Amino acid sequence: MNKSDQPHRRRKRYRGTHPRRFDQKHKELDPERDPETSAKVIASGKSPAGQHRPILVDEILERLALQPSERGADVTFGYGGHSEAILEKLQPGGLLLALDVDAKQLPRSEQRLRKLRYGEQQLIVRRSNYAGLAEIAWVNGVDFLLADLGLSSMQLNNPVRGFSYKNDGPLDMRMNPERGQPARDWLAKCKLETLSKVLIEGADEPRAELIAEAIVGWGKPIETTRQL
Repeated sequence: MNKSDQPHRRRKRYRGTHPRRFDQKHKELDPERDPETSAKVIASGKSPAGQHRPILVDEILERLALQPSERGADVTFGYGGHSEAILEKLQPGGLLLALDVDAKQLPRSEQRLRKLRYGEQQLIVRRSNYAGLAEIAWVNGVDFLLADLGLSSMQLNNPVRGFSYKNDGPLDMRMNPERGQPARDWLAKCKLETLSKVLIEGADEPRAELIAEAIVGWGKPIETTRQL
């Protein structure tokens, strides 16, 4: 095949200073590829997209009073910031069990700590909700347990995950996208009474009934976060 017979391919679009896609705009999603961008974001007092800055690290370490050779669990592994600090205190001989339900983030966080030379003898990583600890932990229990409950910037800043209307994205809201149904499908079948109950019991929302009536009465499919 000569050059004239080859299929034409468009030149890759220049991303410029205002790229459209989230994964192009937030270069800090891959901190190893662009550490300078991550450093600038952190210096501005923000959390880089795709990362999470752990809070109260010194206070947590003081409270846990960790000792070398202890075994314990971080049941909300997340980006691994707390786990990284804990692992330093457990060596030599200590072992940390790290749990997280987020199937998207868990492999990235595990890889990050493995690169710090924490192997299976120091760190065991399992995909599980924190409620599954009893089935995974050692028979004689743990010396300590850390549970930093809630969402983080890794979920909220990424519109693909569908947790926030800061950037428009598909209305998903699943911590584990490989299980269950996205929020948009759940809302499409949800009854007024059910939605009101969820907003009251799950969010202590004082205007639960009014919000539920507005959503159910919208009359059209709600597909994205900003539509909601």
